[in-house]
Amino acid sequence: MDKVLIDKLTAFISSGEKADAGSDFDAWRRRVSTFLLTALGADEAKKFDGLHATYTSESRALKLGYLEGLIAKAQATPDVPTAIITPPPSVVEPQTDARKVFLVHGHDNEAKETAARFLEKLGLEIIILHEQPNEGRTIIEKFENYSRDVAYAVVLLTPALPQK
Repeated sequence: MDKVLIDKLTAFISSGEKADAGSDFDAWRRRVSTFLLTALGADEAKKFDGLHATYTSESRALKLGYLEGLIAKAQATPDVPTAIITPPPSVVEPQTDARKVFLVHGHDNEAKETAARFLEKLGLEIIILHEQPNEGRTIIEKFENYSRDVAYAVVLLTPALPQK
């Protein structure tokens, strides 16, 4: 981390120590969270926001300690390029097909078939994993492949088959 970032975190610690409980502390907390989000990324902001305690003084201590930890980590690794602290590019969400439905089922074939035919009558494309070709893949690889563009899943919860 660069010196400007360390100076800013130090300033936040100083103002956080002076913030009164209530609206001052809430405003300080939101400002620090927004700064962490833009300067260090969503993970650091989420970690900071996740620090809670019963009393404001305890929450303040947790949050100030976290900021002090960020400074200590930055000072321990001064040779980290500043390009690392830029926010990551936005994640591109995979496109889903709202007509595709993954059908998860147990051993009750009648319930599976009934549900599948009902969903097909609604104009949906049903994906039942064991009906898809293996093509040399493990079950996890098949699942990853066929669930990529699925918008929904229907899970049938049926009783287990009786033991013989």
